[in-house]
Amino acid sequence: MRSLSGASLAAVAMLTLGSFTAACGQVNVIKARKAFKAANQSYQAQDYKKAAEAYEEAIIADPENKDIQSAYFFLGNSYDQQYKPSKKGEAENDALMQKAVENYTRAAERLSASAKPEDKKLGKLSLDYLVAAYGADKLNDPAKAEPVVQKMIQLDPGEPTNYFALAKIYEDAGAYEEAEKMLVAAKAAKPNDPDVYMQLAGFYNRQGRFDKTIEAIEERAVKEPNNPEVFYTISVFYWDEAYRDPKLKEAEKK
Repeated sequence: MRSLSGASLAAVAMLTLGSFTAACGQVNVIKARKAFKAANQSYQAQDYKKAAEAYEEAIIADPENKDIQSAYFFLGNSYDQQYKPSKKGEAENDALMQKAVENYTRAAERLSASAKPEDKKLGKLSLDYLVAAYGADKLNDPAKAEPVVQKMIQLDPGEPTNYFALAKIYEDAGAYEEAEKMLVAAKAAKPNDPDVYMQLAGFYNRQGRFDKTIEAIEERAVKEPNNPEVFYTISVFYWDEAYRDPKLKEAEKK
């Protein structure tokens, strides 16, 4: 019987290893899909603990599987749903929110670049939820929310709600000039959206800048000349100013 040379044996070994690797890869694909399906069922049933376990299993089995990339978002949300604000400060409860943040971040990175519209939508939603996770009732870390919202603006510069979110972060931190710049940027991004003028008016009103408040609402009136609600809003602000400002004389109030 003719024996194989060392080179031939090496070639056979490589072929065998390749076949074995391919078979293992296919097993992992099947395992990931099965776990992903089970996770979705648990998620829909609002069994978030069980869903999280299954999403973790799916990701571990096949982390680069393009068909289950949404698992990162739903895994983050499954942890988010288990978090209890009333137990804030308890290590086990706080760990759930940290895991939520980790997976929302991964989801945003992976899904925002996807060619699938449904994945892109979840990518943006991941950023929205990530900002909420840094809110006062959860992690209470607005400094970490700032770069997330900036990323949201870069991804969708025509969406004013992202500017509103960043403006709120700045306003809450006392950075009023930066907050105003964001609201002005929102107006530039979508000048026909009535909400941008109301957001500006609300900001100026909180700052006690009555003239700028009225200016913002009157800009909205120019955009919506046939909307009676706009003019009613203007009258409400005038009425409020007349009775709130103690420095006004009676003649000025009238």
